[in-house]
This record gives sequence, C-alpha cells and structure tokens, in this order.
Amino acid sequence: MAAGAELFSKTKLIAAAGLCTLSLILAWLLIEKPALPVNKRRLLCGTAALLTAADLGANTVLALRKFEQFDLADFTAFYDNAAAAVATAKAETDGDCRIEKNFLHTLNDPFLLGYWGISHYSSTKASTAKELLEQLGYVGYSTYGWGSTGVADSLLGIRWLYSDGSRPVAGHWQPVDCDSAYTLYKNDAAFPLAYLARQDALSVDVDALTDNTFTMQNAMLQSLTGCTDTALVSVEPTFSVTDKGTVQVDFTASLTGPAYMAIPGTEEQLPIDVVVDGELYAQYFEPESLGGVICLPSFTAGQHVTMVLGIADDEVFHTNTQIYQLDSAALAAARQQVQDVDADIREGGRIDVHCAVSGDNDLLALSFAYDDNWVVTVNGEEVQPSALFGGLLGVSLPQGDCTVTLRYTHPGVVPGAAASLAALAAALLWWFAERRRSQNA
Repeated sequence: MAAGAELFSKTKLIAAAGLCTLSLILAWLLIEKPALPVNKRRLLCGTAALLTAADLGANTVLALRKFEQFDLADFTAFYDNAAAAVATAKAETDGDCRIEKNFLHTLNDPFLLGYWGISHYSSTKASTAKELLEQLGYVGYSTYGWGSTGVADSLLGIRWLYSDGSRPVAGHWQPVDCDSAYTLYKNDAAFPLAYLARQDALSVDVDALTDNTFTMQNAMLQSLTGCTDTALVSVEPTFSVTDKGTVQVDFTASLTGPAYMAIPGTEEQLPIDVVVDGELYAQYFEPESLGGVICLPSFTAGQHVTMVLGIADDEVFHTNTQIYQLDSAALAAARQQVQDVDADIREGGRIDVHCAVSGDNDLLALSFAYDDNWVVTVNGEEVQPSALFGGLLGVSLPQGDCTVTLRYTHPGVVPGAAASLAALAAALLWWFAERRRSQNA
C-alpha cells in the first residue's frame, strides 16, 4: 500500500478498495445464499458483471495512459525512415550484428523493426546484462541512450547506428549513404555476436574496475584479444571555476581521435551543458548525464581544449571527471585477433555454432546475456557456460572442430505448463463429477 500511495491518489485507492469489498460481498451472497429468489440472484449476477466490467475498463484506461502516444503521421514517418535505415544496414552486413539508435522515440525498436540491439524496456530485462551495460557507460533511457565508447560498442557487436540529428554522434561512427531522413552510421571495428577469444577474459573481475569504465573496457578488450596496446587513452585535465561559478576543464589531446567523458560517483544526476572551445556541443539531461559515458568531439593530437560544464562547481567534479580518447588503430588491431565462427543465431534463444579451435582462442564468446537457464552442448556433450564479465556468455572449447548448441528455456515455462495442466485436470475431474451426479439424480 505504501508503494501504491506513491502512484495513486487517495480517491483511486478508496475506489479500488470499495470495488474489492463489493465484489467479495456479491461472491459471498451468491455462494452462501443459494436459496435467494431467482430475480435477486439475477440482480446480484448483473451487479457482479457490471463491477467486473468497471474493473476491467478502469484498468485498461489506466494501463493505456502509461503507453507513449504518437499521432499517425509522426509514427509513420519514424517507422518508414527507421525501417529504411535498418534495411540498408542489413543489406550491407555480412553476418549477424547489432543496430541501435541514439534518440528517444518509441521503445523496444529492435522488436518493432526486427533487428538485434541492446535496448529493451520491460520487466523481463536480464538483470545481469543490465548491470554490465550500466558498468559500460550506457545509462540512457531504454538502455542505449547517448551511447558509450567505441570499445564498448564494438565488444557488444553494435555495428550500425541511426540518428535523427538531435544528439551528437561519437567520432567512432562513420556516416554511410542511406535513403532515409535519418543518418546511418557504421562502426567497422564491431565484433561479431559470436567469436573465438582468449580464456583470460574469464578471470577479469569487472566489479573491481567499476570506478573507471574506461580502464574496465580496456581490460575486457585486452583479455579477449591478448593485445597489450591501450585502446582508450587518458588525458590529464586541469580544473578551474568560471565567472559564472561553473566548472572549466582544460586539457591537451593525447592523440587524434574521438573523446569521451564520465563523472562517476556523484550523489545525484544533474543536467549538464557541455561547451567546447566556446561553442555548445551538447546538452545532457537527467537521467542521461552524470554517471554514464558522455561523448565529446574528436580532437587532433596536441590540440588544447577548453571545456565548460554547465553545473555549479564542486570538488567532486574535479576529482571524479575522467576524459579518454579512442586509439582507433589499437581497437582495429584488437578486432583482428579474435576469430570469426560460423554462427546461426535465431530468435527464441537458439544458437548453433561451428568452428575450428586452435591456439589460444579457445573461448566461445557471445554478446548475449548470461543466465542459469542456458543449456549448452559441445560436440554433443552438455557443458556449463561461464558468465563472461559477469553478464555475457562464455563457453570453453577443446582444440579441433567443435559443434556448439545453445538453447534457452525461460524458468517460468515448466512450472507454468505444470500449473496449466493441473488446472485442466481439475476442471475435467469437476466436469466428470458433475456429469455423474446429474445422471444419478
């Protein structure tokens, strides 16, 4: 009731309580007073039907109010342009990959438009994947939001991004031609959704690295590929206070490439304007601001940058602000170290993989959410999958040719089916008993 009091007014709570009370009274009268005259029983049944209709109607109206509403022209324009961008991406993609968008419109667009993504909005979202995505810097509404770094996008197999231009796009994305009002971008360094990598990745404790998502992403990339070069390179900022009392950040670019910023460990998430060299670059608003990765423009090596954050100065921003740049060559080299596999990935948690394992790449890594309900076989023998980085799937493989099958069964399927069968059996027993009783009478 305490939670309900936060969501519903006192009037609605009283109405709901009254509806429940009347329903219970009517049910009691119908069950416990079988000798009531027919006309009174009909009146009670009619009243019960009206109460049921009122309850269903009120719940329907209140539920529909929670859904986003778009006029037909707006939704049609979004669907047509998004579908055109997705079709272009699918036509130019050799193999499975992920597609995302960086603006807010409808939710669950991967379902709507039929592509793999990371954005998902429902109560059934995998908790392990959600935690890992937040650790990777994805804090936007409905998951992808403003995005993260080129390393994070690549590790999750996000190869395509479509944008309506309302938000900045990080420099690791390159525009491609597309017959759509939306701009389509490609990430050439994206990993496949399933690939062979090093087992060293299983020993990475991401929970110990969550204070800095950039060092965590470097550790993930290096452990998977064996590369020692750092793809995300830090810059050393200096801080001062502007005349307006906001935070000024000065730094010199370490290399030529896109930059990213994160300010973890703040007590609250605040709106933040980012002004770079005197020009407004982006406006990040709650809850898509502090805590996650904020993309900055691309800079050239040695370039001096002055950035103003439109938030009141506080020591926490001086100590916690992290700024990194992407070494695209290091990321591309790391991508070449993992081994592609022949993967058939289908909806409903059905994945078949054929591969030849040799050398150090003997871990099948899949950017799908780890769960205890995955059943995995390797060459016909059941094996236990591993939680890669706490939220993804990893399967250790022997040397040589391997055939791997992965099947996911929702934990509610078996008990749900058992309950349904039990209810059906009870209904049939009742029907036979009533039929025999009427025959004997």
